[in-house]
Amino acid sequence: MPISESAQSTQPRWVGDASEQGAPKWLSRAVESGVWLLLLLTPLALGSVKERDTALMEGACFTLLIVAWWGGLKREGFKFPAWIGWPAFFFVLWTLFQVVPLPPQALRILSPGTYAAYSKYLPGYSTGESRVDVQSWLLQRHGTPSETLAPRTGEQTGMEGKLFVQPGWQPVSWYPWETLRWLSRLLAYGAFFLLVAGFLPERALEKRLPWLIVASGFTLSLFGIVQYLTWNEKIFWVIPVYQGHPFGPWVNSNHFAGYVEMALLLGCGLFLKEAGFGPRRRRPHDFLRRAAPKLALHLFMLILMSGAIALANSRGGMFSLALTSGVYFWLQVARAESGKPRRIAWKALAVVPLLLCVAGMAYYILKGSEIQVEETGMEASFSGRIKAWKGVLPMIAANPLSGTGLGAFSLSYPLHKMYGDTMIWDQAHNEYLQVLAESGLIGFALFLWGLVSFWRMGLSPRLSNGWRLQPSVSLGASLGVVALLFHSLVDFNLQIPSNGLLFVLLGALVVVGKDTMGKERKSSRPEQTTSPGDSRKSLSDAVLTLQGVSESRILIPPPRRIPRWIGP
Repeated sequence: MPISESAQSTQPRWVGDASEQGAPKWLSRAVESGVWLLLLLTPLALGSVKERDTALMEGACFTLLIVAWWGGLKREGFKFPAWIGWPAFFFVLWTLFQVVPLPPQALRILSPGTYAAYSKYLPGYSTGESRVDVQSWLLQRHGTPSETLAPRTGEQTGMEGKLFVQPGWQPVSWYPWETLRWLSRLLAYGAFFLLVAGFLPERALEKRLPWLIVASGFTLSLFGIVQYLTWNEKIFWVIPVYQGHPFGPWVNSNHFAGYVEMALLLGCGLFLKEAGFGPRRRRPHDFLRRAAPKLALHLFMLILMSGAIALANSRGGMFSLALTSGVYFWLQVARAESGKPRRIAWKALAVVPLLLCVAGMAYYILKGSEIQVEETGMEASFSGRIKAWKGVLPMIAANPLSGTGLGAFSLSYPLHKMYGDTMIWDQAHNEYLQVLAESGLIGFALFLWGLVSFWRMGLSPRLSNGWRLQPSVSLGASLGVVALLFHSLVDFNLQIPSNGLLFVLLGALVVVGKDTMGKERKSSRPEQTTSPGDSRKSLSDAVLTLQGVSESRILIPPPRRIPRWIGP
């Protein structure tokens, strides 16, 4: 018997073979396996900070997205959020503009600091010459405070008329090639975000990928502890380290802490789920007895990751976790249902843990460390960052609108750093300050637009609403994102490819979880009251649907007849 039209339109998604539902399963598994390899291998490759490893990571992100799009793996109903897409799109456009050559007159207005640097160090730029002999230009500068070298009287260097430069038009970026490289990385992150949020199956997002991250964080923490106890000045006991404070596969322990703190907070969300908390979760009477071994193992993993962060002595990681916990506690209490006087009292009480955390940070910086700098009276590491940030301020003031170009910080900073500072700063150790210095007020405004939109549309609904009503994966991912945003105030975790990739993954889980929450709320609303005639019609359609499905799949035997009380 053929299936009726109503039965065909209401067939469940599991009815039919794989070819009828779209892409083959092997392609979906292959793409997901590629994501797994990226998440597992990027930390093991020393954070993938080398140019070759970074290029491989970027190429894999683009390739996986192209394969997933070509194979038709896009999930039904997924739309890229406009509140993420537009800020990212305009930021990319602004970064491209930074590498476009401009005439000196335009550059003088848009980026006066860059124009002054070109005028001082690029022969013939300020005078508008088309072709300049470098040696003649250097000889003209003889006698300046730099004491430029000059040949002896009557002698020649042999380089006369052999070194010429053509100043011409110059871009805003001091290092255009480096700007394009960083733009490539941003686009790779965007491709990975789109791949995870729009092309991976829901089962992978809800269970497989979160557990992979937690297991990876636990394994890296265990390895880091063992390596710390058997340290021989080499990572993996074979790769020598000449500087930094390594822990695990990272050269810098702060980057280890940044990665593990995200995995730790995601694991806390999964722990709540395994403990039976969360939306639409029913626990049998003997649930705790049956789940106790698994919960104990999960709790052991979380404790070991916390201990590894403490053993790595990453103050930024520990304080970031504490700040995230304090902010989340305050947000939860602030949205609690209660009377106005009581609510004000609870809000005041909820601020106490956050204030204690801030006070603890201040005490450590000023008095708590064994190594203090007499000049500033602060802890040595933080004092060095303060000195670096003071050098960044004149760098920002020199190019307030345009910046010096994305990725050009290491080239432009030495011109503005404080006198007597002999340290080499390739990064500002503050992501927000570095974005402002490299992209200027225009790029920083676009960055803030995206960050505020992500907070309002993605993070705030997760952290402010009741924790029992939140999907555990999205809640843990939101906490991990907030923790790294706090950590970025004193470090540059987002510039480490392995950490940046995990941050993008957590952001995708937050966005996907937001859509899931909306569906859950919609489905949890009570049905509207219908008339008896509508009820009979809906029951009749349901019976016809079951009849058609049962005859095609031999799952449910069709009823012999339809009772009169259902309908004609």
